[in-house]
Amino acid sequence: MLAELQIIEQLLKGGVIGLLIVALSVALLTLAIVHALTLRLAVQCPEELLDAAVDRLRQRKAEAAVRLVEEDPSALARVLAPVLRERGGDARRLREVLADAAAEQSLRLGQRISWIGVIAAVAPMLGLLGTVSGMVRAFAAMSASGGAADPAVLAGAISEALITTYLGLVVAIPALVIHAALRQRVLAVVLRAGHLGERLIAVLMESPPTSARRGRAPERVT
Repeated sequence: MLAELQIIEQLLKGGVIGLLIVALSVALLTLAIVHALTLRLAVQCPEELLDAAVDRLRQRKAEAAVRLVEEDPSALARVLAPVLRERGGDARRLREVLADAAAEQSLRLGQRISWIGVIAAVAPMLGLLGTVSGMVRAFAAMSASGGAADPAVLAGAISEALITTYLGLVVAIPALVIHAALRQRVLAVVLRAGHLGERLIAVLMESPPTSARRGRAPERVT
């Protein structure tokens, strides 16, 4: 209990800027947990979704397959849906659509984790601001007292400077690591979605043409 009180006392010495950095640390922890849970391959690239769509295609229920993926919130669904809507095109056209959809999902998921990058950049800047603020207070006290400032006042100002710098680095370093790890997870999701999209294209190409649509090449699966 005594140790906890000492930690709180030290944090309070950081002033308003120190409390802002603490608030950033809470936001970082929350975002890290949320993204770690939502950016799992099992959540963003459920293979059972592809299997269900393929089953409908082989049953000649293409529109049902389109509705299935459009109603799913995963990144894989957003990659498969444009391919299914363009199912009358040839393999080259379908791969272009797949590449565009995968790039869009990469951008969307990257934006989702961008706030962690912002925290990683802002935290040390706030720490530097606290350092400058504390040193300004220290020199102002020395100037007002003609060079004989109260040691307690100087200690308080210097303590604020050091604590805010420390807090800023404590938040920024993990934020950088977390952001890098989540970027790798986004890349893994996009690559997996692209791979599953290629499997869908292979299924679309294996059925013989049955009808033409809007002047395009004959539709492979209806």
